[in-house]
Amino acid sequence: MENRTNKTIKFSEEEKYFILKQAVFKGNSYYLTVRITPDGHDFTNEFAVLQEKERDGHLYFSRVNDTKTLGILLKYLDDRDESEK
Repeated sequence: MENRTNKTIKFSEEEKYFILKQAVFKGNSYYLTVRITPDGHDFTNEFAVLQEKERDGHLYFSRVNDTKTLGILLKYLDDRDESEK
């Protein structure tokens, strides 16, 4: 598994995400991301958890929408100390 933290995923010129955190859960790679403005100079308020999938030698990313899975992943990706929560 490649470390993708602090890297960008680009779906199109208008849709780019910066990877804040990375985790492996049940053998799958997940990324906590924030969307980047189209000019690439700032972050938006849009956050997403993406799952990486490999098929036919190509990487694909899909948004995690299942609330149960999101809850587990967000707890796992939250590395704040208990006193900060």
